[in-house]
Order: sequence, then C-alpha cells, then structure tokens
Amino acid sequence: GDLSRVQARADAAKRLLDALATARREAQERLAAPVLRRVRPYLKEIFPTSELALSETWEIEGLQTANQLEGFEHLSGGAQEQVGVLVRLGLAEVLAGEDRLPIVLDDALVNTDADRRRCLLRILDRASRKLQVIVLSCHEADLDGLGEMKRYKLDSLR
Repeated sequence: GDLSRVQARADAAKRLLDALATARREAQERLAAPVLRRVRPYLKEIFPTSELALSETWEIEGLQTANQLEGFEHLSGGAQEQVGVLVRLGLAEVLAGEDRLPIVLDDALVNTDADRRRCLLRILDRASRKLQVIVLSCHEADLDGLGEMKRYKLDSLR
C-alpha cells in the first residue's frame, strides 16, 4: 500500500539523484580535460612525476604522484605559485582557442627559486607563441632570460 508507494518514489528519487551526480561529474571532467591537457606538458617540466589534481569545483587540490596526493595547501609557497601560473596558462590557452588572448601575471614568481624561475621563464616564452604574456614585476632581474620582450620601466610613484 502506502509504504510500498513511498518506497518506490524514494528509490526513483535516489536513482535520479545518482544519475544527475554522474552526469555532473562527467560534464566537469569533459570541461576540465582540455585545461589539464594544456597544463600537463608545462607541469612535466617542473614536476616531472606529478599530475595536477582538480576538485569537482575546479579548485586545485594539489599534485598527484603515483597514488599519493600532496594537497595544494601543503606545497611550498613557490610550488603553489608555479602550479597557479601553469593552471592560468592552460586555462588561457583553452579560452583563447585560435586567438591570441592576453594573460597578466603580477609578481607571480616572487617565491620561486632561481632554477625553477628559469624553467618557468622558458615556459612563459613558449606560451607567448599562443598568448600575449604580460608580466608585471618589481623584481626586474627575475625576468632576465625571458626571451624576446618589450620592457617598460615605470617611475616610482613615491
């Protein structure tokens, strides 16, 4: 009677909820896949054994190495900076499509050590073939080796 009808509705609602959750997860994976594909070659240059882990809400969860996830909050400040730049590059490339969109990086490498900074500058140089890369920095020497660029020095406002 009434109990079996309520149970049948509850089972149907559960199946619908599960189907919607699956569809949502698959849609998010399809949307994230192009960004992850663009980030992967850049990431391999800095973190050769790691993959980027994103949450269902596109938040950076951290770096996945084999079966070990190193949470984003546990990465060093420099590593967080580097991953952030790489994700921004990948996302900008996907959004640009065949166009050449600008990406602005404002003092994005201040916590990065010299070796990784050189690697990131090579990555930025490579990305500049697809994007218009604009780097703002108070640390001019950090940008030496960025490749062909135009520099504009702003006078101090003090």
